[in-house]
Amino acid sequence: MTKTFALSYPLSPEGQGRSAISTDIPATLLLLAYLVFMEHRTGSTYGKRAVKIRCIDRDNVSQAGLPLRKAVIRNLAMWIGFIPALVVWGLIYVESTRPDPSASGLILPLVIAAIISTAWFIWITISVSQKRDPIYDRLAGTAVIRTGPEDPSAQIPPASSSPDG
Repeated sequence: MTKTFALSYPLSPEGQGRSAISTDIPATLLLLAYLVFMEHRTGSTYGKRAVKIRCIDRDNVSQAGLPLRKAVIRNLAMWIGFIPALVVWGLIYVESTRPDPSASGLILPLVIAAIISTAWFIWITISVSQKRDPIYDRLAGTAVIRTGPEDPSAQIPPASSSPDG
């Protein structure tokens, strides 16, 4: 039986191996921190502002941003369905660092994790498309609303009068 397993190594311009640091985990944590900070401070990220929506606390709709606890719960709950896949990918990574790697025993868990993640994504998509609050908004006690002229944080300031007019 033939085993095939791939590993990648960073190389210098001369083709020699060199050490490197993976930045995927810090980048993911930085993204999560940005989402939590912006929703806590203003209720919206720059993307939400562009499409004129923001998050509100169901218990205090007049508050500008979300309470920190609710912003954290909301953003972590969005990713619940992807945790099984992250765990399996972590196991595959650990297996790949062993002297004789064999990830063949992880194929079934990887397929199951992919099914769970896909089902989670479809559930969230259907909830949003039916204009219902997704599960993560219900868990956090938040909602997403459209902003408009009636929303003080979204009002457009009046045009300044011209000096000749």
